[in-house]
Amino acid sequence: MIMLASNNVTIPPENIDVIIDHLHADPATLRACSLVSRGWVSSSRYHLFSSVTLDNWNGPSFLALLQSPSGPDIGALVQHLSLHTEKALDWFIKSIPVLSSHLQPTALTFDISNYTDPDDFEDDDEYEYGYRENRRRVRKDASVFLNCFPTVTTLHLSIYCDTFLEAAELISSFRSLKKLSLGLLWTQESDTAISPRHLVLPGSIEALSIPSDGESHFIRWLLCHTNPPHPSKLTLDFHVAQAEPVAACLRELGGSLETLSLKSSYGFTEHVTLVHQSNLRSLSIHVWKNAPHIVWRLLSQLSSVSLEEVDFWAWYPTEEPDARDSWSKLDALLSDPQFAGLRRIIIHVNAEHRATIEAELLPQAHTRNVLCFKNQHGSIY
Repeated sequence: MIMLASNNVTIPPENIDVIIDHLHADPATLRACSLVSRGWVSSSRYHLFSSVTLDNWNGPSFLALLQSPSGPDIGALVQHLSLHTEKALDWFIKSIPVLSSHLQPTALTFDISNYTDPDDFEDDDEYEYGYRENRRRVRKDASVFLNCFPTVTTLHLSIYCDTFLEAAELISSFRSLKKLSLGLLWTQESDTAISPRHLVLPGSIEALSIPSDGESHFIRWLLCHTNPPHPSKLTLDFHVAQAEPVAACLRELGGSLETLSLKSSYGFTEHVTLVHQSNLRSLSIHVWKNAPHIVWRLLSQLSSVSLEEVDFWAWYPTEEPDARDSWSKLDALLSDPQFAGLRRIIIHVNAEHRATIEAELLPQAHTRNVLCFKNQHGSIY
């Protein structure tokens, strides 16, 4: 029991936890709760420090907190750590040894860049939109971050660098990775640069997300592995010009994939197929045009009988050549016994009235009561 001395109110500990859990997204109130009594400190700190974001504004104060008497207790609470080095790369380089010694996060969001104030440069042409990025410094200093947190199993990385080698060195240094998501992978190398064959991705990766910026470098690196990881979940955003490497990637990963998300704003070429995906359970297709035809083509190649969910964009359902024919073929295919296990077909629409149109275009799927629609705000109906 916790007794509040001011008015002799006694609150059971389990009720305190419920109260503080309810305030998990309110840092100001959580800080106030931590001052109520010693019994409130532990739960308040758990929510305050389980997820920490450090940047050029709050990094120094958090570092000072870690070095205080309560630092070890606070550091042990941090599970998700976000580091944003913009305009603070030098500080992070100096501070990473201390951060590494105090923190053992399992999830790391890492944005490595070095933007500096334009007043530091005399030549106006050296910066754009108010800031200039010193990529050469990033190249020189990125090595200090190698395996900086060995406990990390989930990594979301955005990095600006001269060569893909720097990014590959950093990624491969986290040997316990299970989830890898690349936000932005910007290099000054051409798409034909030699892949770093001596560096190996962790074989434990279960979920992989590859962006359209840098996808060619990463896919070629993945394919040059003797024993590449075989994640069960893949999210791939690619340019149509990279269709052949993407097809090779899908062929290599084959039956290991259970969840697949493909995004290409300008459509897919015939190179991209799903003939090797024998265990797929969830498929998401994001294209702006010809969506029903592309979804029909990919599903007609699929050998998996385990598909439970299909998710695709159809913002212009009847305004494209042969659109109604594509919808009819897709509706017939979805009624095939191979897809009897489908529980949801999610169609993204740009206005609610589109749902009526698409329900008419997929009458058999509509009759099975598996159709649902999501608008641009994310609402499902």
